[in-house]
Amino acid sequence: VPRGRLLPRTRCPADARALPAVSALLARVRALGPAHLVLGHGVHPHPGYAALAAQLVTFAGPWSRYRWARPPEWTAEHPAERFCHLVHSLPATRVEEALRLARWQGAGTVTLTDRRPREPQEPGGIGVFGALPGYWDEIVSRNGRGVSE
Repeated sequence: VPRGRLLPRTRCPADARALPAVSALLARVRALGPAHLVLGHGVHPHPGYAALAAQLVTFAGPWSRYRWARPPEWTAEHPAERFCHLVHSLPATRVEEALRLARWQGAGTVTLTDRRPREPQEPGGIGVFGALPGYWDEIVSRNGRGVSE
């Protein structure tokens, strides 16, 4: 069974110049054994990165930015399961809107939370996703137990 590996944004630049270095790093990771590789850019990277990993984190940030984000045209050439969005600081009243936006933007995986990062920002901005959102019980009661699978 392949294990998942996330290359955080601190190790994963998004520009074209870094493609060879990131590709070489991923080759070393693959040499360790099968892995579901995820590049955690947190922004839309150069299109060349799509060939390097199973999934790209193309958004990681607050709801205040997500609601106005627009995907570049090249993302439409790939299936939704190739893209992941991580949205924090999302009020419970905006969950449905955020899910609609994720579908419209072509993200097959989306993680939403009302939690806010501590100041200074946690490395990679992933720390806020370490616990379930405050409105989790409401989501489960509305949608059933299978929502986390």
